[in-house]
Amino acid sequence: MKLLKCQDTEVFVGRSLLSMLHKLFSIHSFSKVCVITDENAAVFLPKIRKCVRKNLFTFVLPQGEKCKDIRTVMQLWDFLVRKRFDRSSLIINLGGGVVTDLGGFVASTYMRGINFVNIPTTLLAMVDASVGGKNGINYAGSKNIIGTINAPCAVVMDADVLKFLPARVFLAGFAEVIKHGLVFDRKYFSFVTSKHPLKFSGRELEEIIAGSVRIKSLIVSSDSKETGIRQFLNFGHTIGHALEVLCKLPHGEAVSIGMVAEAKLSQLLGIVDEEIVARVRASLINAGLPVKPPKCSSVKVWNAMQMDKKVSSGIINWCLLQSIGRAVYNIHAPKNKVIQALRHIL
Repeated sequence: MKLLKCQDTEVFVGRSLLSMLHKLFSIHSFSKVCVITDENAAVFLPKIRKCVRKNLFTFVLPQGEKCKDIRTVMQLWDFLVRKRFDRSSLIINLGGGVVTDLGGFVASTYMRGINFVNIPTTLLAMVDASVGGKNGINYAGSKNIIGTINAPCAVVMDADVLKFLPARVFLAGFAEVIKHGLVFDRKYFSFVTSKHPLKFSGRELEEIIAGSVRIKSLIVSSDSKETGIRQFLNFGHTIGHALEVLCKLPHGEAVSIGMVAEAKLSQLLGIVDEEIVARVRASLINAGLPVKPPKCSSVKVWNAMQMDKKVSSGIINWCLLQSIGRAVYNIHAPKNKVIQALRHIL
C-alpha cells in the first residue's frame, strides 16, 4: 500500500483496502456514517458495513449523470436532516465521479461542511474526480457549474475494485491518465502509453494510479483555487465537456476527443507542430479511446462552450499543449481557429 498526500488529504492506494477502512482512518470516532453510492457500486457495501458496524446509513443513487443535479442534492439534505446527522458525522462517497462530485458537494454544504471520505470505484474517479477537492453538480445544461472546493479528509483507492469494471469504463479512465502525462510529465506519458491499458499488470496499475495522484497533488498543492497551473488539468475539457453534454458521451471518452481537438488548436496557434498532434491522437487510439464524436455541428459545440466555467468576459481561457509533458494556460484563440480545430474532429 502507498500513502500519498494531496494537501491535507491522505490518499491510500493499494489492494484489499475496502476490508480495512477502520485501520486506515478513525472511522469509529464519527457519530454517524452515511454512505452515498449508486446502483453499480452498491455491491461493495457489505465490506464497508463490516468496518463500520453501527450508526451506518446508506443512500443509493440511480446510476448515471442524470442524478447529478440540485434535486438529488435536496433529497440527500432531507435524508441527513431526517437521520439527524450532525457536524461530527461522516459521509463516505462510494462510486465513480458522479458520486464523488455530488457527495462532496452535499458534505461541503450540509451544516456548512462536514467531513467526507471518497472511495472511488472507477479508474476515472481515482485519477481525477476523487482528489483535489473539487465538488459540484450540473445545472441548466452545463457541467459542474455549481460547486465547491473542499477536500475530503481521506481518499481510499482499492485497485481490486477495477476488476469489476466493463472494459469501456476502465479504458475511459486512461484519458485522464494520458492527460496528466501530456500536461506535466513526459516520462509518465511514455510509461502509461507503452502498452494497451488492459495489458498492464495489477502492480503496474497501482503505479499508474499513484503516478496520477502525485501529479495532481503537485499541481493542486501549488494552486488550490485554480488561478494558475491547476488550469493544466483543464486540457481537453473545454471541448470535451461540450461534447459530453451534446453527444451524451462518457466523460473520459469526451475528454479524449477534446484533447485531440485542443492539440490541433495548439498547432493552429503555432504553439506545437503537426507531429505533436499526431502523437496525441495515436496515443489515444492505441489506448482504445475515441478521437471523433458522433455526428455533431461545430456551431453547436461552440455555443455549448460559451457556458463553460473557464469563460471570462465572453472569452474562453484555454489550456493548450506546449510539448509532450508541458502545457500553457490562459491562452486566447479566435473563433475561426477554434471552429477549424473542431472540424478536425467532426
